[in-house]
Amino acid sequence: MNVHLVFKPLSDLERAAQRLYEQWAEAFEGDPEAALVFRRMAVEERTHVNLVEYQRKIVRGDPHVAQDVDVDLTVLEGEIARIGELAAARPASSDEAILKALALESSAAETHYRNSLKAANPHLGRLLDSLINGDEQHVERLRKLAERRGLLPPTG
Repeated sequence: MNVHLVFKPLSDLERAAQRLYEQWAEAFEGDPEAALVFRRMAVEERTHVNLVEYQRKIVRGDPHVAQDVDVDLTVLEGEIARIGELAAARPASSDEAILKALALESSAAETHYRNSLKAANPHLGRLLDSLINGDEQHVERLRKLAERRGLLPPTG
C-alpha cells in the first residue's frame, strides 16, 4: 500500500489517545495532580496529531517519500479499539486510570508498528522518532506519578 494511506490510522490513534486523556482529565478533576498529567498528555497527543497531518501533506507532494510500504494496519486498528474500550469503561479511580494509561503508553504493539513503518520508509524516521519519544516521555511521567503514589515500586 502507498505510505500516505498509513497516516490516517496513525492520526486516528493519536486523536483517540487525545480524547481519552481529555476525558480522564475531566473525570478526575478532584485529583488535581492526575488531572494535570492527563490534560498535559492530551495536549501532547494533539501535537502528535498535528505532526502526523503535517507529514501526510509532505508525503503527498514528494514522490521519493510517497512509495509503497508493507505494513499491517490491524496493529493500529487494534490499538484504536483498545483506547475506545478504555474510554467506554471509565476507571473507578484516578490511580486505576494512571496504571491503565501507563500500560497503554508502554504498548509494544504501537512501537513495533512505528518501527516497521520506519524500516519500510526511512524518510519518515524523524516523524516516527518524535512520536516514539513522546510516548517514552508519557511512560516516564506516568511511572513517576505511579511511584509517588505507591502504585509501583520505585525504580532505582
